[in-house]
Amino acid sequence: MQSLYITIALLGGIVLPIQVGLNSTVAQTTGSPILASVISFLVGTIGMCLYFIAMRQPWPSMAALASVPAYAWAAGLLGAFYVTISIM
Repeated sequence: MQSLYITIALLGGIVLPIQVGLNSTVAQTTGSPILASVISFLVGTIGMCLYFIAMRQPWPSMAALASVPAYAWAAGLLGAFYVTISIM
């Protein structure tokens, strides 16, 4: 099982520069790195929702979502910041 996690981590590192290149292409085509980031997150959100449904994961309760510390929601903002600055 450990080798699976190592392989996944390596693949994650490999795809990061590919993602930056693809997002840069979208930014150049649209003329806006911010719009490219929005498109990237929209496509990613659709993909993750489809994956979530395919894995038949139960939806979290509102109580579970409400119990997430407020600062933890900043992860999405940090992701948006990373994607945007990586293609500017």
